[in-house]
Amino acid sequence: MLQGLPLIIKPPGKTTLLQYPTYFFTNKRFALYWSDGKCEAPMLPEKPLLCKNPEDGSLFWLDDCKNRSRWKSRKYRNHHDDWNHAKQIELPSDQDYLAAIGTELTSSRRKMYYVRQRCWWAANDILRDKIQTSLSAEHLKNLSEFVKMIWVWNQSNRLLKADALRQLSRFDEALSLLDYQFSKAKEPSAKIIRELATKKHPRVTALPHPDSSSGNGKNSSSTKWNVRNATFWGNGKEIVIKPKGPDRRKKF
Repeated sequence: MLQGLPLIIKPPGKTTLLQYPTYFFTNKRFALYWSDGKCEAPMLPEKPLLCKNPEDGSLFWLDDCKNRSRWKSRKYRNHHDDWNHAKQIELPSDQDYLAAIGTELTSSRRKMYYVRQRCWWAANDILRDKIQTSLSAEHLKNLSEFVKMIWVWNQSNRLLKADALRQLSRFDEALSLLDYQFSKAKEPSAKIIRELATKKHPRVTALPHPDSSSGNGKNSSSTKWNVRNATFWGNGKEIVIKPKGPDRRKKF
């Protein structure tokens, strides 16, 4: 993974400029997968859609920043001094996400889904670090509302909703969702969540890497390589390149 030139963004209604970090040649090596759907990869940093302004602590959507530009844009070539002093955006905290619920920041279902899920992840980060042993009442309320938004239309969402129900101590509903014939790749994760629900264990837990169930044969090496991707943010869009096999790797 390499760090690219930051995007210079201007939050809506603000006059100050901020830096949005970019990365390329990212991959999911050494990634840690969790039962709540979060993936922590040291070589694939999260690119937040909802950002926090370090100047005043306000939240804003990246899509609402109309004056986005690359660092070397000709249009803003005379503003390099402002760019050099621009602060980098921050990730919202769990309390920031809770405060955003019910405001203009969650005006659509897509935005509400994003905020509630990230709030759940931020609350579980405390459990991942073993600082607390259970979610607070306000986070349990957020999770109960988030469960209603999860549509079980694929196996990943089935596992996600089952784990959310398990963390809400609704173990019978979670086991009912897990009574399903999962694919070979999803079965190890489903087995762990099923065992925890049977033991009435509500805490978030780590899951096996998806590549660990692909076997040791020829397809294993190919699957592991397909997880790698290259991300370019030169025009503000994301381009993912996935070679078909280990013998056809694209060199950059």
